[in-house]
Amino acid sequence: MLAMEKSNIAFKCNFCNGGFEHDKQHYGFNGVCTPGIIEHNIKKMKYEWCSHPRCACYRYYKGEMSYQEVWDEFYKVGSVCYESVMLNNWEALAGWDNNGKRGERPRKILGADIGSLAILTLVTPNSFEYERRIFALFIIDEYFEGDECNEGYVACRGKYKLHFTRRETNDLRFWDFYENENSTEKRWGSGLFRYLNDEQSARILHRAMLLKRGTDDEALAEEMFKRYCRSKNIRLKEY
Repeated sequence: MLAMEKSNIAFKCNFCNGGFEHDKQHYGFNGVCTPGIIEHNIKKMKYEWCSHPRCACYRYYKGEMSYQEVWDEFYKVGSVCYESVMLNNWEALAGWDNNGKRGERPRKILGADIGSLAILTLVTPNSFEYERRIFALFIIDEYFEGDECNEGYVACRGKYKLHFTRRETNDLRFWDFYENENSTEKRWGSGLFRYLNDEQSARILHRAMLLKRGTDDEALAEEMFKRYCRSKNIRLKEY
């Protein structure tokens, strides 16, 4: 069997406005969702973990605990879901499969690598899949493929990470950079992540660099783009 080529990875993230519920500029991903988003994620979107009996948000939705108790669990445990700490820990995890008789099994990430790009995406409530936005990026500096007991993950422990305002993501749509194999349909499907080639990822970083001009992240965005292109032997003059 041929080894899988190591590449960049994009994640489909559940929408989370935790930590920024009163901030009209940013999305969240750093705290417990507001009650309305909890209901949306369970009742309408039927997200797997949000609807799991062990999830604190689901127990709140079912009237088994108060909203304050959900926050108490967040502070006690450190999270209520992956998304609730995504822009604090800067980790993206593969999750678990619940396959009936086989029980829960950890998923692996087979195609990522140190130095490659991780792309975090979302669809906002009342939006459509073709509008999927990139709300954060990081260059992977920690990677675990996963094993029989633990899920795979990618993370950034250093400085090469960016998140974007709602306005910035108007010009950072995932499907502007990625196309499904054998189809032009803008459809993600059931998988949690997709692999992107270096050229697609460089285009995303280039767009991010342009969007961050005139902001506090301008220098970092430019450094990330140039560093990535050097590491991947991509010629800067092509952009």
